Amino acid sequence: MNMTLKSALLGSASFALMMAATGSTQAQSFDGFYVGAQMGYSSFNVKTNESSMGRLHSTGSAFGNRIGNIGQNGSRGMTGATGGLFAGYGRTFGRFYVGGELEGGYSGASGRSSNRFSLVEGCGAVPSTATLTTKIRAKETYGGSLRLGYVISPGALLYSRFGFQRTRFHVRSSLSAAEGGVTVTNNMINQSKSFNGFKFGLGAELALASMFPTANLGNSFVRLDWSHTWYQRKSFFGSGSTTTSSRELTSSHSLEVKPTENRFMLGIGIRF
Repeated sequence: MNMTLKSALLGSASFALMMAATGSTQAQSFDGFYVGAQMGYSSFNVKTNESSMGRLHSTGSAFGNRIGNIGQNGSRGMTGATGGLFAGYGRTFGRFYVGGELEGGYSGASGRSSNRFSLVEGCGAVPSTATLTTKIRAKETYGGSLRLGYVISPGALLYSRFGFQRTRFHVRSSLSAAEGGVTVTNNMINQSKSFNGFKFGLGAELALASMFPTANLGNSFVRLDWSHTWYQRKSFFGSGSTTTSSRELTSSHSLEVKPTENRFMLGIGIRF
């Protein structure tokens, strides 16, 4: 987190200063309503605490291998492209800027983990193994934030943002057990939940008219934006039973998830 914050600060400031230095001294207002589109990259760190329990046995038999508290605890990564739209309003007071912004979009970030375990042998059972597979995917996301900034040149604005983010996450988990050359798979969790989060970010906004004074670009602008979001913790639970001609697998799975997100976005917009 600290290294990411330092990189974002340095990157935003360098971007703004470089573009401001190459632009003209033509004044550009940052006042008024604006809309735009953005695309970028999301990187999640997801803290998880999960466990599964169940039993694998021959069909029609009361004996078999017991699956007890197998799980994967720790952190896992999720990465992917993201994009969306934004709209807001802002005003300058001297060189200081105050504004509010709403955004909505879709994230393609996902991550998958798979761990293999040896089953606890029950009475009359033969040695067997199980594989617990979990996939987490981010989907729709939207939020709002307060933007506070400083105009460092006639066409360049550095800003910070503080706000709220809500993202839907989809979780799928399955347990596959193999015994005597036969593999049985149980799909236990297939659920979506929305997570609320607090967002902090930094960015730089450059007026295209200041960068290219001879072109007729009006009040359009380009911006580079980084944000970090701390999401709440939520739990998922599922169970299932799968029967084949020779084996039966019953199992349940509980999963606790707490994501954090680093997002890097490049946007373009127009101010009215």
